Amino acid sequence: MEKGELFGIIGPDGAGKTTLFRIIATLILADSGTASVDGFDVVRDYKELRKRIGYMPGRFSLYQDLTVEENLSFFAAVFGTTIREGITIVVSTPYMDEANLCDRIALIKGGRFLQIDTPQNIRQGFSAPLWAVRSEKMHRLLDDVRAFPGVDNCYAFGETHHFTACEGFDADGLRSYLEGLGHTAVCLQPAKATIEDCYMLLAKQ
Repeated sequence: MEKGELFGIIGPDGAGKTTLFRIIATLILADSGTASVDGFDVVRDYKELRKRIGYMPGRFSLYQDLTVEENLSFFAAVFGTTIREGITIVVSTPYMDEANLCDRIALIKGGRFLQIDTPQNIRQGFSAPLWAVRSEKMHRLLDDVRAFPGVDNCYAFGETHHFTACEGFDADGLRSYLEGLGHTAVCLQPAKATIEDCYMLLAKQ
């Protein structure tokens, strides 16, 4: 993490975000390995480190009548600093769309980082052909698309399903296949990768 940046740790519930935060905030000990923040070991130098960092847990600690910035200012004041002093802010969230608000992000799964980069670079690095599909029978559609030759990975994505395709994928063939299975109002089109798509691709590798 660079000084003054907004760094996001992004991953679903259970990916290891909270555990990592508690380790670097010197609140719990790691089972193995070492960690340091600003050159200070989180175990050996925990007293000094606690003078330099502040940990603000999830929403249950927030004052609901304050804005996000006001909450940050309050907790910064508690730790003897301000949010105007170029401090580094590290946030964690399971919501992939919030990643775009960060300067850089780390995608995490099972306590391990899958990729660290800017949101833009991660999206631009998505190399697989990506498609979006929907029909009137969305629940059935997921399994039916997964069974079609040339479909590599299919998952629910808001009001559509997204899937990556292998070389030689036949879009017209998929449309005909789905209509033959009784799907109506089939809409199939190329999609632009989001952070969530990138995470799904990296997590599968």
